[in-house]
Formats: sequence, structure tokens, C-alpha cells
Amino acid sequence: MATLKEIAQKAHVSSGTVSRILNHDASLSVCDETKLRVLQIAEELEYATVRQRKEQKEGKAAQKRITVAIAEWYGDSDLVEDPYYLYLMTTVEKILAKEGINSFRFMKINNAYVPSMQSKIDGIIAIGRYNIEQITSFSEYSEHIVFLDSCPDNSRFDSVQADAIEGTNKAFEYLYEGGHRSIAFIGGKVISDLGQEGIDTRAELYQTFMALHHLPTDGLMYIGSKLSFNEGFRLAGEMLKSPQKATAVFCANDTMAMGLMARLQEADVSVPDQISIVGFNDNPSAKFLNPPLTSVRVPMQFIAQNAVELLKGRILNGVSVPRRILIPTQLVIRGSTASLHEERR
Repeated sequence: MATLKEIAQKAHVSSGTVSRILNHDASLSVCDETKLRVLQIAEELEYATVRQRKEQKEGKAAQKRITVAIAEWYGDSDLVEDPYYLYLMTTVEKILAKEGINSFRFMKINNAYVPSMQSKIDGIIAIGRYNIEQITSFSEYSEHIVFLDSCPDNSRFDSVQADAIEGTNKAFEYLYEGGHRSIAFIGGKVISDLGQEGIDTRAELYQTFMALHHLPTDGLMYIGSKLSFNEGFRLAGEMLKSPQKATAVFCANDTMAMGLMARLQEADVSVPDQISIVGFNDNPSAKFLNPPLTSVRVPMQFIAQNAVELLKGRILNGVSVPRRILIPTQLVIRGSTASLHEERR
């Protein structure tokens, strides 16, 4: 695991700046490019050097050289607010490099995606959620497309998604077993697999779990405009004003959890002594928080590896049947949660 000092040295900034970027400190005055660089380096803990890539490519000389284009749903400002897709993209790029596969990115111009360089495209890895027009445009560049975090058409395209059900339910069960009965949910609007407003599976699981255990949700469910640090911070302010006092909060992603923790710190509300917090994704920065964030882990390495294997099967082995892979999630317990007995001592 990289330390803040190691990340700072690679990013050419101070350790303090790294810490503030990883904690989404809104008062920090640095450009988005620097923030993205730090977030990317924090993820690239096993980055392959140029020499390693060369050796790997030479070792695969007998294999057909293929080129993959990567499409990223989020723009730079969105990646700063919610770096999950940034981490997923850099993980994909690392695996492609280790496999000796050439890669480059699409550029998003006026809501359309175009290749960033003139080159043949053997396959496409599309990260995120896209509308029908964008999906059609991808198909014009290559018939071999793997979607990550969406499944727009399982009769045509391969896809790899995180299965939120198991990990999310384990989070609610963990809080319940710890004595928590007033559990809040903080989330935001989500986009469906075809680029339209959709339903958040985590919010549905929350409502089902609370109903199953005959627990109230009135005044405990907060839905913002999007899944971001700023919305987590804002919704935390609403939660603090509510007469319904939660002893634990499940956040739809880690970035919202960070915003929540920042607002609670402003209000001198101690985590987990007064309230427990659970996030979702288990971004690499989650373990650097104070306290470290309990989160539902989405195994990005496994997701990215499966995407690359699916694409290689299509391109090199002629696999024609579309496959949809669901990757299980799991709860990682850290210092942001405690049972009511531990908290009230």
C-alpha cells in the first residue's frame, strides 16, 4: 500500500496537498489537472514501467497485436467529484499494458465520442452508461464492445458489472446486528444502462431491508441531484436539521460519505462515537480518511481483468455469444462504524 509521502513524491506535491485532495477538501485551491493526477497515482500502485511493458510486449511477439479504445462516461470535473470511474479506467489501462495490448482513449466532443488518434480499433471498452446514439457511434468503429458498469443490450454486447446486492445487504445487516435501528440513506439520482434517469438498486435494497425489519424510513432517506461530495455535504446538513436522528448512515458511494463526514466534522459530530457511516465502492482513498471509511468493496481489478478477457475472446478467438458477468461485492469494515454498545460507552 502506498503512503501519502510516496504519492506526493510521484505527483510532485506536498503530502498535505495529497491528503486534502483525497479528502475532497473544498477549500484547497489547486487545478483539476493536479487533483486528477494525485487520484490517478493513488490508484496506480502497481503501475507497469515502460521497460516492463516493453518486456511484456516482446514476450507476446507471437500473439496478434491488437488495439483497444477506451471510452469514459465522465468528464474531468465529474471524475474529480467522483473518482470511481477514474480508478476503473486506470485499472483497465494497467491490465492492457501488462497484456501487451495497445490502447488509447476516445474524446468526448459535444456529447459525441471520437477517437483521440487515427488508428485501427480492434475493440472498445466503454466505461459507464451511454445513450442509444452514443452506443450506435461506438459500433461504427468496432463490433467488439465490452461495457463496464452497464448492460445496454445483453443480446449484442459483452458487459461486466458489480453486483451491489450482496455487499449492500451485508452492510445493512452489520449495522442492524450492531444495534442500529435508526439508519439513514444518502444517495443521488442515477443513470440507467441506456443513459436515462434510473432507479438506484442500493436505495431499493435499503427500503426493502427497513420494511423487512419494521423500521421507519420517513425523514431518514435523502436523495440529491447526483452522487458527489458536494451533495453528500449538503444532504448531511439537511440530516442534521431533521427531528429524526440517525445512529448510522449508508451512503450510495464513498464520495458522498466523504462529504457527509466533512459536514459532521464541522458540526462537531464524532464518527463513529455519535454516528456510524458506511460508503460504497471502497475507493483507494477510503483507507486514508480519518477515521478510515467502512465501505462496500467493488473489486475494480477483477472487473477490469474480466473486461479485457472478454474482449480478447472476441477479437482473438472469435467468441460470438455475448456474455454478461456480475462481480460480487463485499463489506470492508474499518473505523467509521461501531456498534451502539461501543459508541455509547
